[in-house]
Amino acid sequence: MNDLDILKFIRKELSPEEERLFLEWIEESDENRRRFNSLKNLWALTAINPEGVSSTLAETDEEGDRHYRPGLRNRLISFCKYAAIIVVTFGLSVYLCRVNFAPWSKKDIQYYTVSAPPGQATNITLADGTAVTLNSGTVLTYPENYSEKNRRVALTGEAFFEVHHDAKNPFTVTASGIDIVATGTSFNVDAYTEDCQVNVTLVDGSVGLFNEVGENLVTLNPGENVRIAFPSREMEVTQVDTRFYTSWQQGMITFSNRRLEDIARDLERWYSVEIVFTNEACKEIRYSGAILKHKPVDQVLEILHLTSDFTFDIEVIDNKLSRITIKE
Repeated sequence: MNDLDILKFIRKELSPEEERLFLEWIEESDENRRRFNSLKNLWALTAINPEGVSSTLAETDEEGDRHYRPGLRNRLISFCKYAAIIVVTFGLSVYLCRVNFAPWSKKDIQYYTVSAPPGQATNITLADGTAVTLNSGTVLTYPENYSEKNRRVALTGEAFFEVHHDAKNPFTVTASGIDIVATGTSFNVDAYTEDCQVNVTLVDGSVGLFNEVGENLVTLNPGENVRIAFPSREMEVTQVDTRFYTSWQQGMITFSNRRLEDIARDLERWYSVEIVFTNEACKEIRYSGAILKHKPVDQVLEILHLTSDFTFDIEVIDNKLSRITIKE
């Protein structure tokens, strides 16, 4: 595979057959995987074009770590070119990736895991017809004998569930020790371990949340969100615009009066980078709008920078998470 083929895969420009062959190529060796990850990292962090890929990679190999420092040049042009990053529409297609199944056993029961790699989303349909979309860095675990009568899964990360209706056999998601139980509904669960909280947002139908001993904590109505913080178990239920919690399926990060530090956490997951702040004031900058997730991260930060007072450096580091430093 040449660099252009890799870039076409990243940009979803290959045919189904070409994509199948490409995935087989990635699995052939660790060297192929490293080559793919290196180019994907560069594509995410810089607005490179296909013609410049080979020279860019060669430059990286020779020089080691690279730095990107956006200047003041052409700010107005940049704003016009990338203004579409901040939008309020919700009709983009979900970016799909290959589903990786990894069986494991516990007490003679076989389990399977489905994972969404950093920067991508994964779709899966379970045996009962329930559709699940996994966000970046998410892992879903379910038993080999999952069926219409045994509908239980475990989640680490974020996922949107469209549950096949069956009043006699409830569907259960376990996340951070909380059971989310539904019979037929659609809802979002955000339970990344590092966030120390569980967020459940109900789009339609009804879901109940239960603790480890089976006590009902709350039953949600459509349009409600519940946030449970750990380790305090403090719980807050609010009426919300569900689009702010589910639009990631359409390739967007949507937010309302949200802190830059919280937005940065989403960017870290999606682009597989590390974002650090040099001062507390930058963390508290607030934004409302939406970011297209498939734009390079430098473009995303540039448009945020144009509406507030901060600067940033991007350091591309081979075989490690690239580092973005946000400062005044």
